[in-house]
Amino acid sequence: SVEKPLETYIKENMIEKNKIQQNNKKLDKSKPIKVAFLQERMINYSIFKVFYSLLKNLNEEENKNYEFIILNLNFTELGGSSPEVEKLTKELGFEYINCHEVLMEENTPFYSVVAKSLVLRDLILDKEIDILIGMHSRPEYNFLFTTRTCPIQIYWSHGNYSYNLEGIDFRLKHGSSLYQKENLCGEVYSSINIGLEYEKEKEDLNKSIREVEDFYPKDSLKLGTIGRLIKIDNIEYLRVIIEILNKYSNAIYIACGEGDKVSIINKIKNINEKVLDRFFFPGHINASVYNRIIDVFPDTFPFNQGVSKVEAGLSGCPIVVKLKDDDTRTLPNSTVEKIRSFYPKFDGEPMNSIKKYQNFLAEVVGNPKLRRFWGDWNQRNYKKHYIDKRNDDFIKFLNESIK
Repeated sequence: SVEKPLETYIKENMIEKNKIQQNNKKLDKSKPIKVAFLQERMINYSIFKVFYSLLKNLNEEENKNYEFIILNLNFTELGGSSPEVEKLTKELGFEYINCHEVLMEENTPFYSVVAKSLVLRDLILDKEIDILIGMHSRPEYNFLFTTRTCPIQIYWSHGNYSYNLEGIDFRLKHGSSLYQKENLCGEVYSSINIGLEYEKEKEDLNKSIREVEDFYPKDSLKLGTIGRLIKIDNIEYLRVIIEILNKYSNAIYIACGEGDKVSIINKIKNINEKVLDRFFFPGHINASVYNRIIDVFPDTFPFNQGVSKVEAGLSGCPIVVKLKDDDTRTLPNSTVEKIRSFYPKFDGEPMNSIKKYQNFLAEVVGNPKLRRFWGDWNQRNYKKHYIDKRNDDFIKFLNESIK
């Protein structure tokens, strides 16, 4: 990882050279604690959907203990932020700062990251931010964490659990239906549930759905996932998918999302080259459309899908999840009995092994009645945990952080 050498460089060179003092002030709990979210840029992707959902719910709930500020790092190397997404965020009413616009003299992709980091740190100090929540792993985050910019510094992971700096006090992840602590890559993460902001489609999707369906083989059973391709780049996961394709000759797999597909294709060839033409890589897609044409969503492992899985579940798509090896959660007895009415061999044990995951996935794919039931069950379950849920977990996490 480049993070540790950069951390060392900042400690040994930049701190002394720039006369940087650590911010070790004590929190004044007699007034609202200032919490700043530092987002890399504002664009319409899954990370923003989660972030926006959290902000919108925070905005709707009265909270006198915290004051929230949004800092848009807005790195311009990849085109910067979307004006539409910025407008949507500003309308929530929180203090909002486009850091590149405010701090840099010219709005250009050619700038000094060091200079930007220094003035960004000054801005955060001037704002008297108590808690800094860094949501990514660009060099600016390393600089802010390593120089102790705020009394409390939090890393909110969106999948990179190996990011490890001494200046990080607490670690946060989302996607759990229960507030819990998880040990990931040797560090403790607080795993929280965020009530997603989900609206039913206002537009008529029927035409788009028909067009997409026409692209794929007629009468095919469509397995598919939506998200970064790196999450399906796992030999054990691909072996399971190929076993299912071998079992059902009309099944295909649609790998939606951006990323490098070469490594995935090579793994498929090594397992069984004959099924390669039944894998499709459409790239960036309209999730609202694909959630309605995918017949079964075989969640990836060891790294699960995030918001895309929740959105698929809310659309009624049947999702099969492999639990972690030590996860002993089971389905409610009533659900187990209903599944057995379609699948008598179902033992109701936790699906925490590849074999159990594969067996259940094969049955869902091949059993239309079970598939319909499982899609309906997922839809109700995801609505309960991700729509009806608010921000208790996040506030609980903040309260624990300031103790």
